[in-house]
Amino acid sequence: MNSGTGPGTITPDGSPVEFYTLLPPGEEARVIAAATPPNGTVLELGSGVGRVTHPLDGFLTEDRAWARAVPA
Repeated sequence: MNSGTGPGTITPDGSPVEFYTLLPPGEEARVIAAATPPNGTVLELGSGVGRVTHPLDGFLTEDRAWARAVPA
């Protein structure tokens, strides 16, 4: 078992959960959306706090399909 420090919950691998929830989203969502073809799919494995996955929602249309235009 690893150990970590910081406020709040520490996972068994030593990751400080609250720290990761404070990190802003990066360019990952834009890169994923740009690489995914129209009507493509993305398998989200749920290995984090949603920092990358939540912004991907902005690239979906109302019917949950990938938008064709990816913002720069």
